[in-house]
Amino acid sequence: MSQDFEQVLSAAQADGSLNPAWKKFVHTQFFVPVIRPPGSDASSITPHLSGSAGATGQSILISEVRERVERHHGGAIATLSGVEVVRMLHADASILVALSDRTFDIAGDRVAWIRKSIDATLAKAAQARAAAVPAPVSVPAPAPASAAPRAPVALEKTEPAAAQRRAREAESMRVHAESAESVHMDPEPSLFALSMHGRVGRMRVLACSLPLFVAVGALAAVGLRLSAQFQWVALTPVVAAGLMVLYWMMRLMVLRLHDVNLSGAWLAGVVLLIFIGGFVGGEHLVELMWTMFWLGTTIVCCLIPGTDGANDHGPATGPNSTLVKVGAWLFILGYLVSQGTKSTLRDEAGRAHSAPQPERAGDAGTWHAAPAGSAGKAGAPLAGQFWTSPDSAMTIAFPVKPDEDAVRADVLQRMGAVRMRQFSAFAHSENYRVQVLDLGAAPADPETVMLQLQATLLGLNDVMTVPPRELIFKGYPGRDIKAGQRLIRMVVVGSTVYIVTADADPAPASMARAGAFIGSLALTQ
Repeated sequence: MSQDFEQVLSAAQADGSLNPAWKKFVHTQFFVPVIRPPGSDASSITPHLSGSAGATGQSILISEVRERVERHHGGAIATLSGVEVVRMLHADASILVALSDRTFDIAGDRVAWIRKSIDATLAKAAQARAAAVPAPVSVPAPAPASAAPRAPVALEKTEPAAAQRRAREAESMRVHAESAESVHMDPEPSLFALSMHGRVGRMRVLACSLPLFVAVGALAAVGLRLSAQFQWVALTPVVAAGLMVLYWMMRLMVLRLHDVNLSGAWLAGVVLLIFIGGFVGGEHLVELMWTMFWLGTTIVCCLIPGTDGANDHGPATGPNSTLVKVGAWLFILGYLVSQGTKSTLRDEAGRAHSAPQPERAGDAGTWHAAPAGSAGKAGAPLAGQFWTSPDSAMTIAFPVKPDEDAVRADVLQRMGAVRMRQFSAFAHSENYRVQVLDLGAAPADPETVMLQLQATLLGLNDVMTVPPRELIFKGYPGRDIKAGQRLIRMVVVGSTVYIVTADADPAPASMARAGAFIGSLALTQ
């Protein structure tokens, strides 16, 4: 026994997706109040709209039960399919479906979406019928033969016949109950589906990105903890989950490209170019291409509207629900807050001069000022201007004299037997910092120590933009790390670890100054 629209609607609302209800709606026969001029045929009816019902604008009351319509309308009532009702209404008109115990309101924007889907289906059907009509076959005229004269044959009038044929074709294009079975309401793509088919609008992309970015943050936190503890087996499912989340993020970008009638191949091509640029042009080209990629992604996802109506990748997307709008604005707000918090934390870390430790001669490092008359490029340290670590084993070109920062008690407690001192300076728009760690004894595996320090330095907010680069300083192992505008260089010298950090802004000049500071690290022993 087939279900009626009310049963399908109740089940769809319980499942959280109304797509089955929309498909059932266009195939269902409803009793509809109409206006029929006296003496006119059934083709001259128009829907009887009410200006008082519905949330906004005019609406029409329909139902699968005739009595529910007759209670509010005493005029003519016709039986029409959901397709016919939608196509007869003007723009912005809504539909009220009288159910057994309530009224279901189909807003005007949802009606417009259903109408676009119907028009797209009918257009495709018309194209398919036109393509299926065989081309006329050219048959050569038979050779004339001598025959006895024949009586003239009365030919049918061609003009009335052509008019009748056109009338039949026009009639066949009308959407009746039987033709409504050919209308397909394509469901909107689900967030966690695997298919690359369909379209997604701007607001829905932002709303769907919210849970994905939360998942990325959670996976990053778990991954950093497991990698710091070298639990590689336990890290395997985390990596698998991360790859799946990455696939869903790329899928959202592809569906958004479909909405502006572009192929997802554009995305694959850009990613391929970035990888090729990494091999050919090196780190700076990759950074430039990634910046352009994310800028283009932001423009497509947030600024460019989708095509109006159906395109090569499906019908128009449906109107955004309240949940979608709330999710989109929460994502935007969360992103802005995270960026502001990240910038504030970096500034506070770089300017932590409020509680400097007392300087002792020969114990807080030595500052070598530039000789008189020295000159350098704007923002760069002057010639002959550098700082020597307290143990005199390392020098680096601070742009200004650094101050020693107090190490928080909780940090010292977590470090246990490890002792740390840190020195920092702020110049132009960059934060410069040197940390000297005394491990107490030379580690058996310096690589393990650098991996643990890398996880600690990056934390949860920073993600490496390029793979780390292994270095050798006078036979001692070191490592270069780049996370956005943060540059880090570390080197393990016996039982001592020197960590040099520069936080810059995206400007090329700022990045150049940060790179010069990192590159000036030198060992004196």
